[in-house]
Amino acid sequence: KSTFFTALTRLKTYSGEVSYLGTDIQKIKLPKYVREVALVFQHAEQQYLKMTVMEEINLSLNHARFPELWTAAKIDATLTVLNMATLKDHVIYQLSGGQKKKLQILLMLIIGTPVLLFDEPLAGLDLASVHVVFDLLTTAAHAQHQTILMISHQLNGVTQYFDHHLLFDNQTLTYEVH
Repeated sequence: KSTFFTALTRLKTYSGEVSYLGTDIQKIKLPKYVREVALVFQHAEQQYLKMTVMEEINLSLNHARFPELWTAAKIDATLTVLNMATLKDHVIYQLSGGQKKKLQILLMLIIGTPVLLFDEPLAGLDLASVHVVFDLLTTAAHAQHQTILMISHQLNGVTQYFDHHLLFDNQTLTYEVH
C-alpha cells in the first residue's frame, strides 16, 4: 500500500501508466505535479525540513495554496484544538509520536494540494486525537476543495468520515460497502 502511494507521488518507479486529470503523471513536469499531489509519509520525521514547530508552520505557509484560510488566528486555534498551542518553539524531534503526526498533518493541510495522500496518519494517536484530526481534515478538505486518499489499518470509529472504502489485498482493490 505504501509502495502504491509512493508510485502515485513519483517517489518510486513503476511499470504501467498512472493518469492524473487525463494525463500520464510521467508527462507532467515534477515541480507542477508536486503542487497537485502530495504524500503525508507514514513516518512523520521524514516530512520535516526545519527544527521547530513554528519554523515548519511558516515554511508550509510560504507554499500555501489558500493562505487566506491559514491566518495566524486560525493556526493558533488549530494548534489549541490539537493540544499543541504551547509547543510552537519546541524542537520537532523532541515531540511525542502523536504530536509529530498531528503537526505533520497540519503542515500538509496548510500547503493545500488538490490531492493529499495519507499513509497511516492515525499511528500514535489516541481515539480523541483521531476524531480531532478527522474533524480538521474534513473542514480543511472541504474549504480547500481537496481529495484525500488514506491508507489505514485503524478503521474503528472512523468509517463515518469516509465517502468510499477500498480494501487492498493480494494486489487487488475491492470496493467495500459501508
